[in-house]
Amino acid sequence: MSEFLFRGLTTFLSGNNNEILFSNLENLRNKFQCKEPIEIWYITEPDESFKQQILELENICFMNVTNFVSNSEKWNSESLKSLMMFYSEFQEMIIFNDNVLFNLDPFYLTKHEQYSNEGGMVLFTYLRKPFTINEKYIEFSKKIVDYASDSFPVMQEYIFTNVLDEKQNEYFTDNNVMLVNRTIHIKIISKLLKLYQEMYKNDEIYDEMFYSQGFWLMCQKMGTKINISNLPNVMLPRKDNIQEKVLCGFDLDKLCYTLDHYADADVVCLLEEHSAKETENKRTEKQRQIAEAMNKYRESKEFAQENLNVARKMYQNMNKTNMNINEITSTINIQDSNEDIQTIMQQTECSQELAEIVYKEQRDDIVDSIMIIHELQEKNEVSNYLQKNKSVINEENEEEIQMKLEEVKEEIKEEIQSKQKLSIRDKMRSFKDKRKIV
Repeated sequence: MSEFLFRGLTTFLSGNNNEILFSNLENLRNKFQCKEPIEIWYITEPDESFKQQILELENICFMNVTNFVSNSEKWNSESLKSLMMFYSEFQEMIIFNDNVLFNLDPFYLTKHEQYSNEGGMVLFTYLRKPFTINEKYIEFSKKIVDYASDSFPVMQEYIFTNVLDEKQNEYFTDNNVMLVNRTIHIKIISKLLKLYQEMYKNDEIYDEMFYSQGFWLMCQKMGTKINISNLPNVMLPRKDNIQEKVLCGFDLDKLCYTLDHYADADVVCLLEEHSAKETENKRTEKQRQIAEAMNKYRESKEFAQENLNVARKMYQNMNKTNMNINEITSTINIQDSNEDIQTIMQQTECSQELAEIVYKEQRDDIVDSIMIIHELQEKNEVSNYLQKNKSVINEENEEEIQMKLEEVKEEIKEEIQSKQKLSIRDKMRSFKDKRKIV
């Protein structure tokens, strides 16, 4: 298995945008000083001269789709993104189309508060435009999501209501650029890949654009919060021909990328300055509202009562042991990992015995487990691996482990009981000392 890589960029080579892709990669390396590794996936072998031109740029590798699926001719650049995400070497990845031109190093998107604290993804919004209801898209969407939840975006409610109004969008997310932490979302990616594999196996083939909506639909299916860019896509004049327009993806007050051509720099600068000012105004207004609300609240009895409640909770927490009996027993109990084992078996076509042994050895890391098994299968070392790693726990060892667990439980019980016998005066003295430290 290759060396672990945390962060990188990945794209799919269609063969129609080779010049655009090279310009983009050259800018990333030379203009924006982006040194992260890059994967380029392809179905049709690229021209050798183009391949050599790309490889002259540092830290780029080509990935052949046919090494991962047998029916590669059925897949398109949007459905392939699920496969690219699943089999990529990277954990934190930027997925982008080969006609994208970045305006800066796209990993600035990781500064999203929602990305680092919650969602582990940043998606761009699709350009709004008039449309008619597409029954095939509704059919495709319902293969993933059964019903609209409270968090389902209003722009796509027509999937379930079949009602057209001004709030609706033809599509919801634009997948020209995606930031995804695959470690966080590996189950979503795995389920989406399995769904697409089943569709192609049954010759259920849909419009390419439908597959671009699969990721957020599967997030909805699994109850995962979606993090969408804070600015909509817009059409701006081209750099070399202001009569023509270019699609531009903005986020965090900056132009992240354009499609096919570069946008006029002066117009981009004006928009970035305006959006930054708007963001600052919103932030200032929000701070003013919070301060105003807090000033009113501070004079109330409720505020005093809440302070008292906080103090009581601090006192209770300070006098608790680090672990209670429930925490110990929950640590002892083996967590249900059957779903992860099933995913490993589906993606590697291995036995349950092998999946369980590797999964345990890799400390419940599903991605590393799949990679290890693929490597064992390629080297025909599965049987040797199983013989080496089978462990037999005899009854004596089992009894010994059980006795140790009982001893640990008894020690914790005694510790908790001794804490409970402290006098009120001792507790207050301890509380005051700890409060000073806080």
